[in-house]
Amino acid sequence: MAELSQEQLFAVMRDVFMLSDFHFTPEMSAKDVPGWDSLHHSILMMELGIITGSEISAEETARCANIGDLLAMVNQD
Repeated sequence: MAELSQEQLFAVMRDVFMLSDFHFTPEMSAKDVPGWDSLHHSILMMELGIITGSEISAEETARCANIGDLLAMVNQD
């Protein structure tokens, strides 16, 4: 499986959070993203799991302080 690029992650996030013109950065956390609640977090994790072909646990994502950490976690293997 190829690594998920930053731009691919941002594209998925734009779709999930319905923020077509939002500018994401790796330093942002959930509190910086409009609409990032528990439901949208779950949807994002499911979408990332489908794209990467792996299951992403709540414990793993809880250790991510920001979007950059999330990208690194998704790409580790």
